[in-house]
Amino acid sequence: MDNADNIHISYLEYSTQDLMYLGNASGDWALDRVDIDSSTTLSQRHHTSIGVDAAGSPHIAYVHGSADFDLEYASKVSGSWNTVRVNNDGDAGFYCDLALDSNGFAHVVYRNWTSDELMYASNESGAWISDLISNASTAEMSIAVDSADNIHMTFVNDTQAMYITNRD
Repeated sequence: MDNADNIHISYLEYSTQDLMYLGNASGDWALDRVDIDSSTTLSQRHHTSIGVDAAGSPHIAYVHGSADFDLEYASKVSGSWNTVRVNNDGDAGFYCDLALDSNGFAHVVYRNWTSDELMYASNESGAWISDLISNASTAEMSIAVDSADNIHMTFVNDTQAMYITNRD
């Protein structure tokens, strides 16, 4: 939901594997095809996570691929959808979770399936940068940004629940 209590939903259309967005910010429900598969072989999209910035613009992190999977990011800031590949190192992006800071920058935590690493990516610097958080087997990850733009992450590392923050 955004600051005006409008609903924003991202999902995958099963038959086409297109990334879809559904929202009611205009008062009526609007449906957009965000990332359409135009290849001859059906690509797959997985694990969508949606956030809404202070201006009410939707942002979506998701996994896209057919043989190799990549973390991708879509945003509709200027009226049309823009998609970008964030990480294509191995099978990146699984179980992604997205949070936006007060400036609208994206923060994503995700798993690289190939290397079995927990990763963090952000476009806060103006370019997407990914960092290793943990090289142990990880699952069930979540990210949040507080009102002071501090990052908070939780995840299960082998058998332990873990919490990481950049707050002093």
